[in-house]
Order: sequence, then structure tokens, then C-alpha cells
Amino acid sequence: MSDSSPSAQVQEDSTEDIQQKAWYAVYCKSRHEKKVAEQLEEKEIEHYLPLKKEVRQWSDRKKTVEIPLFRSYIFVHIPPQMQVPVLETYGAVTFVKFSGKLVPIPDDQIEAVRIIEEYGADLQQESGDDFELQDRVRVLEGPCKGLEGHLVHRKKSDRFVVMIDSIKLGASVEINKRWLEKIGGESEVA
Repeated sequence: MSDSSPSAQVQEDSTEDIQQKAWYAVYCKSRHEKKVAEQLEEKEIEHYLPLKKEVRQWSDRKKTVEIPLFRSYIFVHIPPQMQVPVLETYGAVTFVKFSGKLVPIPDDQIEAVRIIEEYGADLQQESGDDFELQDRVRVLEGPCKGLEGHLVHRKKSDRFVVMIDSIKLGASVEINKRWLEKIGGESEVA
């Protein structure tokens, strides 16, 4: 005989919620992102560290290096009860929280950053405080086709930005405005 009382129903629902994986941002010690990623890999904890290529100049040579796109952040895909193993990782400091609660990052935001990272053309970090988000747009052509984000006008170029809302940072790439469609309102991007 099945117990279908409201308390049994709530207990079943909460057990399912606990097991549900979500993406979360973890704040790391400065310049420890790659070490944290290596340790999470060893612990078999699913994670994502977006990287961008940058040319560094030394006195005798130039070298292309991969650096974290979002300094001091790494993303983990875990159920909420797996916080402790992540925080026991050397270099991991804390989870991004709001009012003491974990802030899940929507899967589509992580996926959009992955796609932009693969595209990689002049990949940059954008801070939500550094610019005013302008037109909300959808990409109609090119490697980022189907993604939604914002158009930001710069002096020499237009950039397509996908934001990770919980950390108020985004990834941007230079884009041809003709590949964009404004979402809501007018159909043409100015």
C-alpha cells in the first residue's frame, strides 16, 4: 500500500530536488583556477573552466597562453549536497550565493559560453558594470547561430555578449551586425 499523504509527497519531491544537478559558480583564489580544475577532475566532479588564448610578450619571445576567461571563477555541475567536496579542493574559496543560498546558473548560459569559447574570435570577458546592455539579439548566422544575448557597441566593433547573471560577467566576441536579429520590438539591429 502506497502512502500518498501530503507529507510523504513532500519528502519524495525534496529527495528528487536534492539529487538534481545544477551549475554553480565557485570563487577561487587568484590564479588558482587551473589547479582547482585539475583537482576537481581527480575527484571526478564535473566542472567547466572557460579559457581564452592570449599572446604574452617576454623580452626574448612571444607565446600564446590559455588563461581563464573569468578570473577567479570556475563552474561546477553538482547536486547542492556536493558543496563540501568542492570546497575541500585547495584553491576553492566559496560558492556564489545570494542571501545565503546557492545561485544556480541556467544550463543555457553555460552552453552559450561554451559555444562562444569554441568560436574564440577575439574572446573577451565583459563585466556587467562596465557597459549598459543594449539590444537583446539572436544570432542568425555563423558559429554562434541560435544563441541569444546582447549587442554592445564599441568604438571599432560590435560585440555579442552572453552574460552569466549570477557573477555579473559575460563572454563576448566580435560579430557582424548583419548576422543578428533584434528580439522583441523592431526587427532590425541598429
